Amino acid sequence: MKTSFIWMVLKGKQARRAVTLPRVALLVVALSALTYGAQIQVFWDDFESYPAGDNPGVPPIGEPWQITEPATDGIQVWPNPAGQESLAMRFGRYRNVVVAPFSALDRQQIASAQTLTMSFDYTGFAEPASPYTHYFDVAAYDPISGSEAFFVRFSPEENPGSGGLHDVLYLDPAGGLADSGLDVAAGNDGVIQPITIVADFAAETYQLDVGGNSATLPMFFCPDEVAGVEFSNYAMAMGTGILANPSVIDNLSVTVPEPEPKRESTQRVPEIATVLLLLIGAITLSCFRLLRR
Repeated sequence: MKTSFIWMVLKGKQARRAVTLPRVALLVVALSALTYGAQIQVFWDDFESYPAGDNPGVPPIGEPWQITEPATDGIQVWPNPAGQESLAMRFGRYRNVVVAPFSALDRQQIASAQTLTMSFDYTGFAEPASPYTHYFDVAAYDPISGSEAFFVRFSPEENPGSGGLHDVLYLDPAGGLADSGLDVAAGNDGVIQPITIVADFAAETYQLDVGGNSATLPMFFCPDEVAGVEFSNYAMAMGTGILANPSVIDNLSVTVPEPEPKRESTQRVPEIATVLLLLIGAITLSCFRLLRR
């Protein structure tokens, strides 16, 4: 009887330990994640602050848009034709160029961090009478030489038998446009897919992600910073007349990592993350002692 009671007490302690240890570990991970990976937003626009039918102007975060359009309907803020109840920027007829510029301070932050992350939602449409879409280009340029740090093109011609997939090309420093191995989707009713580019100026590469599939590509030109992000389209006649359906982007975001705080003296000062982890360690040891009792 006494032996069974002692065994039950020991088993209860083991169960409490089994439950307590994972919880402590999860708390350590969660608090550690809060102390690392902070990002500075240098540009952000969801296009909800502009009247429908107008050009985008001053975004919630960032410098004013720079727009070149030969026709008044070349660039418009309009409800996303893919059925989304939100405003987006659509690219219409002819050749249109839209730049999200970076301020001098933003460019300094990019040069210091040696990296930036940009993301946006792209909606691709196919011309109902043909397998073509717009030429659609995404690029970032060196502010001094004007050369492309990276340049990506969504091919207008559908891959035969692919069911609406179009090649994603990139400007290869070895010479000309090359296939990235990724595809962007387009359809008569529109296909929304997230696009992300993470540029690493130190490694002279960038990671391109299209709808969850990614490839690491070499930069065409390798500056320390870029002047902004440029989007452009070319809606031309391709046998059946001018393409009727637009290309659409939404939720553009550009971020850089937050720099580490500078130390004002040679004396080492514990960082917040270190203090938190030490505090958690002390609490964990106290819990173990209570469990042993």
